[in-house]
Amino acid sequence: MPNIIWIAIGGGLGAVTRYGMVSAVQTAVPGFKPLGTMAVNVLGCLVVGMVMAGIVRLNAVGSPLQFFLVTGILGGFTTFSAFGYETVSLLEEGQLAGAFWNVAGNLGLGLPAVFLGLKLVAWFGKS
Repeated sequence: MPNIIWIAIGGGLGAVTRYGMVSAVQTAVPGFKPLGTMAVNVLGCLVVGMVMAGIVRLNAVGSPLQFFLVTGILGGFTTFSAFGYETVSLLEEGQLAGAFWNVAGNLGLGLPAVFLGLKLVAWFGKS
């Protein structure tokens, strides 16, 4: 089966799991809405570390297993796990500047991009 199919199946499973977990956390702790997303992100980071350690140990990097579990399920569950893994990998490789710029770029550009997107839609919506 082509890797793209493994990614699609895994991505669907991950997205549904994310929705379920966020909903469950928000129901259990209604006072702080972002807690569900935070829980998903932290769990995703823990799981991607465990899964990638296993994939490396099995010499399965680039395999359908990695595409299904990491790119698919965890990618659908949270892309923050990929961000976390890539940053830690850079640190482990001694690329401190790369890790810094990865964090700074994702936060320093990503958050303003969300703000800009909201403002652009509001601005165009006034027309």
